Amino acid sequence: MSQEKLGESIGITFQQVQKYERGMNRVGAARLQSIAHVLGLSIDCFYPNSGTQPQPSENMKTLFKVADDEDATKLLEAFASIKKKGLKKNILELVERISRL
Repeated sequence: MSQEKLGESIGITFQQVQKYERGMNRVGAARLQSIAHVLGLSIDCFYPNSGTQPQPSENMKTLFKVADDEDATKLLEAFASIKKKGLKKNILELVERISRL
């Protein structure tokens, strides 16, 4: 996930995310909880002595792959803007069939 997307997801700028990553600014508990939630992780994974290793869910692994693929991101944004549920279902079925070719 890009710094910009993470920042947008938790309501801060990507520059602030950079400062957190570089250790220039401290991350408060509430902000850390928000970051963990967006990344689909337990807050424990940020504490190295807790014994918990970060294990993203299968859904999060898929989201990480999609986030790195510009075309997939565009497709998802366009798909999300479709209002008719029946049409969305038909498009999903079509894309699933095409993916099996």
